[in-house]
Formats: sequence, structure tokens, C-alpha cells
Amino acid sequence: MAQKFVESIGFSIYIVLMMGMAYYIINNSKGRLSTKLLGLSGLAITLSQGAEMVSRIFSLMTKGIVDSLSPIGLGRKWMWIGIFIVGVLLYEMVKSRSKSRPNGNLDKLIYALALFGIVISLFRFNQWDALFPPKGIGFLRLLPMIIIYGLLALIFYSNGKSKRDAMLMKMSIALIIIIITSFINTLWGGSVVVFNIWQIIRTLATVYLLFLPYNEVRHENLLSRF
Repeated sequence: MAQKFVESIGFSIYIVLMMGMAYYIINNSKGRLSTKLLGLSGLAITLSQGAEMVSRIFSLMTKGIVDSLSPIGLGRKWMWIGIFIVGVLLYEMVKSRSKSRPNGNLDKLIYALALFGIVISLFRFNQWDALFPPKGIGFLRLLPMIIIYGLLALIFYSNGKSKRDAMLMKMSIALIIIIITSFINTLWGGSVVVFNIWQIIRTLATVYLLFLPYNEVRHENLLSRF
């Protein structure tokens, strides 16, 4: 009973917080494409992870997680699809923000990996409704995600350093944490305790990833009043 209450409250706070920050960023983008893409990234994160969280709450409130894995599996599937969509949005954002030169090969690589990850996530062999999905297919699905987010971390850091953009550099740290926790959860998250610990760390990194642009936009709005 306590687990149902704590997780329901925690998930609700997370979804409302993330949705609020994403809406604020989009609403105050002032026509800037990079800022709007940051808000859309936050919205995509919230909707994809929210699908998993809502399905988990539904399972907890009905038969319990072990006896009601089907809705959780559906939520997991949409969460992973969302991960690849977010990767593409963040890539387009950093290109727009940094005004970097077009790189057709990198564009093709990012989009091809994202498409591969989305397609792989749709197949039934993922066994989304298993308590702990198979590690083999999990790694196959994780690999394009690691490459995309790893490239994003490098691009964010290098552009942030060259253009003295502190937000991009801090976002690169959040991306690295997301990569590490996703890797550990996929390959070594074979127990509920281990899985939950790294899931919490990944969730906090995700909140931080969206809080950074939210805080920047809020700060700009405060300065514009004077």
C-alpha cells in the first residue's frame, strides 16, 4: 500500500514538474527555434516517460506489477521510442543554438540511428512485458541510444566550450549520466532494488537536463523586466 502511494505521488509530481517546465520554455521561446526545440524535447521526455509511469501506476493499483506486466510493457515501448525522438530534437536544437556548419554525414548518422532504434523497439522480441526484458536485445536497442547520446554529449560540450555556453556544457554532464544509468539498468538491472536506484538517478538527471534551459529562459524573462 505504501509503495502505491509513494510511487503515485512521486510520478505525479515528476510529470507535472516536467510538463510545466516544458510549457514555460515553449511559451517563452520568443520565436527562437533552439529554445522551442528545447521545450519540445522536454515535452517528448514527459510524454514518453509519463507513458511508462502511468502504466506502472495502473499496474500497482490493479493486480500488482508482477501480475500486470502488459500495460507496463506498452509504457516501456513508448518510453524507448521517445528516447530516440528526444535525441533527434536535442541534436537539431544544438545545431540551431550554436549556428554550426551543416554536417550531412553526421545528420544522416543521427537520423539513421534514431530510426533504427525506433524500429527495433516496435518488435515483439523485445519482450517488453517481461519483468526484466532480455539483456541481449536490450543491448541491441541500447547501442544506438548510447551512440546518439554520446555524440550529443560531445557536441554539447565542445560547442559549449568554444562558445562559452555554460548551459550546453552542463547539459552534456546530464546526458552522460543518462547514458551510464541506462547502460547499467539494461545490463545489470536484474533486481528491483538495483533497477530502482539507477532509475531514480536517471530521472534526476532528466529533470536537470530540462531544468537548465528552463532556468535560462526564466532568468532572461526576469532581466527583461528591468
